[in-house]
Amino acid sequence: MFKTTVFLQQHTPMIHFQHDQDGATLRATEVKPKLDKFIYSRFKLLFPGEKELHKSVELFNPENRANSSYKLRISNPYQAEKILVASYLKKGYRNLLNEHNIPFLHNMPYFAQESEINKLFSEDEAFSGSGRAPKKYKLVKENLSGVAKWGLMNQPDEPINLDFFSWNASIIKAIELSAPYFFAYENFGTRQSKGFGCFSVISPQPSLSFHDLVKAVYPIRYWSAFDDLPRNQIKRLQKILEEIQSDYKLIKSGKSQKEGGEYEKSLLFLYGVQRENPVRWEKRKIKQDINARPFDNRGRTIELMSERGNAPIYNGNGDQSWDDGAKAFNYQYIRAVLGLSEQFEFQTKSDRSPTKPGPDKYVVQIKSGNNIERFRSPITFKVYGNSIYLLAEELTEEPDLTILGKTFDFDLKLKLNNKLSTRDGHKRPMFSLDTPHQFSIASFLQFALQNSPEAVSGYTPF
Repeated sequence: MFKTTVFLQQHTPMIHFQHDQDGATLRATEVKPKLDKFIYSRFKLLFPGEKELHKSVELFNPENRANSSYKLRISNPYQAEKILVASYLKKGYRNLLNEHNIPFLHNMPYFAQESEINKLFSEDEAFSGSGRAPKKYKLVKENLSGVAKWGLMNQPDEPINLDFFSWNASIIKAIELSAPYFFAYENFGTRQSKGFGCFSVISPQPSLSFHDLVKAVYPIRYWSAFDDLPRNQIKRLQKILEEIQSDYKLIKSGKSQKEGGEYEKSLLFLYGVQRENPVRWEKRKIKQDINARPFDNRGRTIELMSERGNAPIYNGNGDQSWDDGAKAFNYQYIRAVLGLSEQFEFQTKSDRSPTKPGPDKYVVQIKSGNNIERFRSPITFKVYGNSIYLLAEELTEEPDLTILGKTFDFDLKLKLNNKLSTRDGHKRPMFSLDTPHQFSIASFLQFALQNSPEAVSGYTPF
């Protein structure tokens, strides 16, 4: 029996649904299939001189998982820190978590567990607040177990151990060579494309920098370095991961500025409309349909909340009309090229505020006519040291795997008192759109990070 041990350093929290288990850490059930695929598809390209090992690559064929030629055991000798990860936390909530020494990250990507997180807090009846005095809250500790996913984080000097066993020495050698490149390529757990679950191999004799490893596995590469970061680990992670979330929002969907509320347009949208044959995205098409009949099945008018500084038609002429008129816009489901969403939500004027919404929202559910349920974003964020790496690959054009040229149905519903209902008798999709038939991720990111007047600043290609 041959054995090798790979030691990993953790750089960002891994969102884990088994966080309460003793020694919860990376799961072999996630690592092993990814590693098999990586070695099977890339080993010969990464190591063209290892001819003797090339004969063993077939043993990593993902189709042969039932007859795996090695075993993997993962152990964490240390107690990983549990971190609450939330999209939004009121200041009063954050103060309370600090008082109870519960580490947290906020302003993070949507995790579909905000209702569980909100149940952790209740208003303190002993001090309900009056006038402009801030409300006070208390922690409902029994509800902590109701939060399904927590972040798990080891300290930088607390390595995680991966033990590989095989009767075949070539298998062990191939894993030893591949591991640094593999962990430079993959992230793990939930929201891995947004910078969560980053690890790197600790090598006793490092011969390649992280830059070099990334260069070998990603064809499209940018990085952004921080000059000064807090020493406190949680504050440091907050700044880094919040920056990733902010940058990705601007790239894909656009975002509102905290000060003044002005809306910054999506760079993906701007990339579409500045082309020689302009492409309009699905968001405008959705809003056209809603604005055509902004009422529910009881006849109430429910108008969309407008975004400050976001004109309905982007043509530089101040045109505020939602009607295309004689214009023949080419509408496409553009955002799909950066990853699929199950639905979009749109605030209405009956919403009381962005942080305390009312009961009425428009919900657009998206379904594929091509049986596509999931599509991994071609963009991956990684964190190493004080740097953010924005990495990408071109979209595959393989017919069974590509997202290009696919049809999606958009179905409009209302969310009334947290219950979905079909609006005004709509029983068929409001419309269908195709994704682009051609799309260059490299050209788009060059526009989004360098060439556009509104480009995301701070990223350098390498």
